[in-house]
Amino acid sequence: MRNIIKRAAVTAAVLGPLTLGVAALPAAPASASANRVAPASSYGCRVNDAPACGDQQEDNTTLVWAVPSSTPKPGSPVVLQQFSDARGDQDFEAVNINGLSSTLGAGPDLRFQLAENGDKTGLCISDPNDRAYTRLVLRPCNSAIWQEFVPVYSDGIVYAWATAQGGQAGDGWVVQDPAYTGNGVQLNVGPYDGQDNQLWAWNAGAAPITSF
Repeated sequence: MRNIIKRAAVTAAVLGPLTLGVAALPAAPASASANRVAPASSYGCRVNDAPACGDQQEDNTTLVWAVPSSTPKPGSPVVLQQFSDARGDQDFEAVNINGLSSTLGAGPDLRFQLAENGDKTGLCISDPNDRAYTRLVLRPCNSAIWQEFVPVYSDGIVYAWATAQGGQAGDGWVVQDPAYTGNGVQLNVGPYDGQDNQLWAWNAGAAPITSF
């Protein structure tokens, strides 16, 4: 189990204006983000694919992004599971898709590739369409906007990730846990409100890579 880091309330505001056609989003409320965790992931993720491999942890929980424990394939759902450093199906590789620049200033836009135990699968998290509450799935990795996630909020530890195609359409849907600490629940996207169920800590301990 990870060590919980006690922190005061989030004080950072949204870092810079959006440039994808989304109105600037509000900062997270003062009640959010009291507990944070130390970086961790599976052994294979840390050893085989360092420093790019890690997990995305829901703020104030021990839940992380994952895929069901079966052979991943296109269309597999992206769900939440209780963190375990013995599970490779919680490992994702963060791919920096626009260098060190950002559409926001909160960090580079990223693509997230499933990398079980540090082994790349060629499957990336995808938002299949531009509608609120669309569920996230795996699709073959490509350079399409459906797999591009924009950091629309960050306090330096947690991030809110908006889908880039949503940003271009002006809605700004962000990745969220629709059940609020819902173990086994499939992730979807929805309007940003800055609550813990939309804030994610990238636990890798190093910067993401810049290519597949």
